[in-house]
Amino acid sequence: MPMYSAFNCLIDSEIALPVPVRAADLGSPDVIIRRGAAEPLGREAIGFGGYIQTLGERVSVNIGQVGRFNLNAGREIIVDARFGVSDDAVRVYLLGLIMGVILMQRGMLTFHAGAVARGGRAIAFMGDKGSGKSTMTAYCCRHGFQLLSEDLLALTDDGPALTAWPGYPRLKLTDESGERLGVVPDEREPVFGKQILWLNDRFHEAPARLERIYLLQTGQPARLHPCDPTVAARELVTHWFGTQFGAELVHGFGPGRLLAHAVAVARRVPVCLLTRPLEWAALPDVLQHIEADLAADGTAAAAPPYLESGPV
Repeated sequence: MPMYSAFNCLIDSEIALPVPVRAADLGSPDVIIRRGAAEPLGREAIGFGGYIQTLGERVSVNIGQVGRFNLNAGREIIVDARFGVSDDAVRVYLLGLIMGVILMQRGMLTFHAGAVARGGRAIAFMGDKGSGKSTMTAYCCRHGFQLLSEDLLALTDDGPALTAWPGYPRLKLTDESGERLGVVPDEREPVFGKQILWLNDRFHEAPARLERIYLLQTGQPARLHPCDPTVAARELVTHWFGTQFGAELVHGFGPGRLLAHAVAVARRVPVCLLTRPLEWAALPDVLQHIEADLAADGTAAAAPPYLESGPV
């Protein structure tokens, strides 16, 4: 039986996943996803009574309209879906929040970000909701880059460099972004209703060295400003993957660990504040700033010609 591959993990799943498949003879799975009964963790758990509970190496996530997910020591995900809930709805959370938490349990540095790669080198976009992470990710994929991951950036510490790992070959866009970018969605997300695009032919299947992080903010004009590592670390804390889901994950995994991850990244990867005008016509100018920044220290790579034009 084949296994799935995402974020440097071999995954054996009872629920079909729309992610790359690898041969079964690659070894034992890193993560097992199975259906079963998932109980709350108990009164001693951090966040007891809330929708996220943590207790040691265990995390329980209760999505009221979908079901409960129990995660054990970075190795196992138990899915207890409510009666009548479709696997499509389960996958919305399984591929997002749940995958992010299992990677956190496995010790990876995880952030809420989109990432693209070119020539084995990656850049990532972070920012608040509405700052344009998915839009910039999609636009870059239209102009010479390949998709590495969206919403979830998973890193490993490999000596002098940080390695960004490929996730899923899909992009999620709002209706406005899809229309402005001139794309036709392959399907629609069943829970939140976003457009889904599958970029199998524009997916960077290999890991890539993370060369730059861009913190997006809206404003005029388009401009790019390098951040001091101390400022960068403070900003990265707010984009750690767990912070977007409330305080339970921060307390469960430990604020010290969160800060250590932010500092480790800020010391190793240049972080820049990237101001992006809201006008769609400004996107080429924003991309020019990125290209100039990458070219300044020799990290730019030639764009594959087949990605230079056409729809996302």
